[in-house]
Amino acid sequence: MQETKKNEPVARYGDWKVMADGMLINDKRRFFLSPDRLREPDWWARLHFGIPWMSDQWNTFMPAWAKACEVAGIETVNIKISL
Repeated sequence: MQETKKNEPVARYGDWKVMADGMLINDKRRFFLSPDRLREPDWWARLHFGIPWMSDQWNTFMPAWAKACEVAGIETVNIKISL
């Protein structure tokens, strides 16, 4: 198995890079999501509704987020839905 350099992504999904520690980075949009925020129950609503360009990124962000959770060892995330 090839060893990943510390500053190289372990996976890419569109503009999203998943780093070895679980950090998500989008260089094009100068946006990152640190591993300690992956479990926040309402992150998805803040991102999807609070950042206009995220709606165009959603189909690549979600698989990147799932991979970041896997890399960071996160097995369960509680999602908060407010209607």
